[in-house]
Amino acid sequence: MSQEISKAEVQLCLSVKNIRKPSFTKDDLLGFGQMAFKDELEDWSAAFDSFCRRNLLHADGDQYSLTPEGEKYAERIVTRELFGKMFVRAERSQAFGRFCERVYGRNLTQFGTADMDQLEKLIAVLGLNEQSRALDVGCGVGATTEYISDITGAKITGIDLAEPCVERARERTRDKTERLNFLIANINDIDLPPESFDTIISVDTLYFAKDLTRTIGQLKTLLKQDGQMGLFFSEVVMEIGGSREQLAADQTKLARALGANGLSFTSHDLTASNLAFWRKSQEVIAEMKPDFEAEGNKDLCEGRIVEGDSVLALAIAGRMSRYLYHARVSV
Repeated sequence: MSQEISKAEVQLCLSVKNIRKPSFTKDDLLGFGQMAFKDELEDWSAAFDSFCRRNLLHADGDQYSLTPEGEKYAERIVTRELFGKMFVRAERSQAFGRFCERVYGRNLTQFGTADMDQLEKLIAVLGLNEQSRALDVGCGVGATTEYISDITGAKITGIDLAEPCVERARERTRDKTERLNFLIANINDIDLPPESFDTIISVDTLYFAKDLTRTIGQLKTLLKQDGQMGLFFSEVVMEIGGSREQLAADQTKLARALGANGLSFTSHDLTASNLAFWRKSQEVIAEMKPDFEAEGNKDLCEGRIVEGDSVLALAIAGRMSRYLYHARVSV
């Protein structure tokens, strides 16, 4: 999918993916678009008609819903046009690079929570070396994938649905193809040969799984008999006053998904360092706001501030836990 996509079609894809209704009317969709895009709202008429002609939308009277093909298409467009291009722009941003150096300890174009201390913990736990064959699930622009391979010698395949990210990763690592390979793939429908890897890595990417138990099951089939997984995961209690039992290492969504697939695991509690990380992140991003604005990347800064405010509030309230899970295939 390399053709140019109109701004109207991108907005339509974003809206049909985020309206949070199984079916909707044109008025529902327009109302969501007016709220989400305000003065930047495009005329969607041609894009909407095109979706219907291409069987991406199913009509039932005045009600519309995404077809299975429409679901896949919209997800890919959103990932490519929103996340993919944003990640590539972040990699090229000097302000974002300095932000990563100050907050994470090194600029690897990070958007998650794993700073260099946590990343080094992952590498130590997994014991990767030149004989390792690893899969990095949701690699983004591949800078973290490249770093892990550079210092361990492991051969790593990185997968991501965002085409611009994969293209950028391939471009940057074209002289390292003996160790690094990057593929466009969907975490919700992974199509790779079984027993291809001895290690699977996920650095804050499993939140994009629609069915976490199914995704873990798919990943398990990609592992050799003595395979392992290194997975960063943060659990959140969204409801004020809600039960906090799910914050325990053996009660999180990921813990339950691992157990349902017969995977044993040990966990490393990163909850305290997670709180310290988000405090530092919010302090630095607020200080650097003029730097982002000066280079025309105000949205990169504002998006981080909004996300950080929400996450930090949850962490301070004790409604968030974070772990590194080391899971193994039982033999």
